[in-house]
Amino acid sequence: MTDTNGAISNELQFKAVIDELEGLLRQQLELARKGNIAEVETLAGKTHILAEQMSESELVAGPLFEERRKGLQELYAQLCLALSAQIDDVSQSLGRVCKAKKTVTLYRDNV
Repeated sequence: MTDTNGAISNELQFKAVIDELEGLLRQQLELARKGNIAEVETLAGKTHILAEQMSESELVAGPLFEERRKGLQELYAQLCLALSAQIDDVSQSLGRVCKAKKTVTLYRDNV
C-alpha cells in the first residue's frame, strides 16, 4: 500500500488507502451501533494512521480525493452520531447506578 516510510507514492496506493479507510469507518460505525466501543477504539488507531498518510500525500488536493471526500465525511458524521448515542446511553445508565447507590446508602444508614 505505501512505501517503507509510510508515504503514498502514487494514485493506486492513494486509492487503496481511501478504500481501506472507508472500510474501517464502516466497521467502526457497525461496531458503535452494536455498542462495542472498545473495538471502535482499536480501529480508530488504524484509521488515524491512514488519515495521516493521506494528509501527507500531495494527492489529497487532487480530484481523486475530492470524489471520495463527501462519502468519507458522511461516514465520519454517522460514526460521531453513533458514538454520541452510546455516550448518552452510558450516561443514563451511570445516572441510574448512582441513584440506586444513594438509595442503598440511605437504607443502610437508616437501618
